[in-house]
Amino acid sequence: MKTLKSTRRNFLSITGLTGIGLMGANILLAKGNFKDSSSTTEEEKLKDSKYAGLRSSDFFPGYKSFNITSSSGVKINGVVGGSGPPMLLLHGAPVNLASWRKVAPLLQDRYTIIATDLRGYGDSDMPDGGDKHENYTFRAMAQDQVDVMKELGYDEFHLVAHDRGARVARRLTLDHPKAVKTLTILDILPALYFYDNLDKKFAEAYWFWFMYSAPAPVPENWISCNYEGFLNTSFFGRRDAIEDKAFDNFLRTLKREGSAHAQCEDYRAAATIDLEHDRADFDKKIQCPVLVLWGESNPLYKGMDVIEVWKERAENVSGRGVNSNHWIPEIIPDQLAKEILAFATP
Repeated sequence: MKTLKSTRRNFLSITGLTGIGLMGANILLAKGNFKDSSSTTEEEKLKDSKYAGLRSSDFFPGYKSFNITSSSGVKINGVVGGSGPPMLLLHGAPVNLASWRKVAPLLQDRYTIIATDLRGYGDSDMPDGGDKHENYTFRAMAQDQVDVMKELGYDEFHLVAHDRGARVARRLTLDHPKAVKTLTILDILPALYFYDNLDKKFAEAYWFWFMYSAPAPVPENWISCNYEGFLNTSFFGRRDAIEDKAFDNFLRTLKREGSAHAQCEDYRAAATIDLEHDRADFDKKIQCPVLVLWGESNPLYKGMDVIEVWKERAENVSGRGVNSNHWIPEIIPDQLAKEILAFATP
């Protein structure tokens, strides 16, 4: 099994970053050309801008907003609405819970929908990362969500998650197997599989994993150099699928003080301590039914048997590729809702 050190070295070799990449990092560190992502100037600007008064809850009419403090003291922002068995929706990076605004209305007649901002994202707290990024592990993030659901009165629930949220969901299901009735995973592979099978295709498709996990403040400075450009690029050519109001709301929370640093801490934890957790649990499989959906236009999956990869990590897996890129909840919400209802509903 490859070590993290050899994985990083292989990536640098594959992408040609051993020289110019490190040089560019040194320039960012030494010259300080870019504004610190935690600058209060950006936060202050929001108060008198088009973002003033904009909130993620605005996208969920009839839902109740909440701010629940987890067992670790982190406040988690969220909304709850609908009726029926509970279903928790977890978003990806670099957005917030409003990424479910198109999907939630299609599920709320059958399920009580809970959508939250992960710690470090949206309007949730952004704690210090800790010496080893331990405060942004998927385990810590998963515990937040279990605490929120218990506070709302739910010990067992359906779980639907995309991107970083799907990684939190996978860890939650392993650490709290009795809590999850069904798990729907959108457009990810197990991280350990990714790192242990790193090649040119992986490196080109997921270069940003290595960029965001670089030592601070390199990626933070890069993000804060142009927040809007960074967010626009994050949709992989499908900015057209995001309404301007939703984009502005994503931009608002990305510009919160400390947001860029918190999100990078998430990626740093994923490249270090989260891998240690995964190796320790290598023989443990998810026991609940799992639905895996992935974007067929994502170059990462070409020539890959995605279901077979997931069968190594879960006992009961089904799924397929769908006509989308990485942003399935934004591009094909109607189809996604149908897939979720068919899978989760007895």
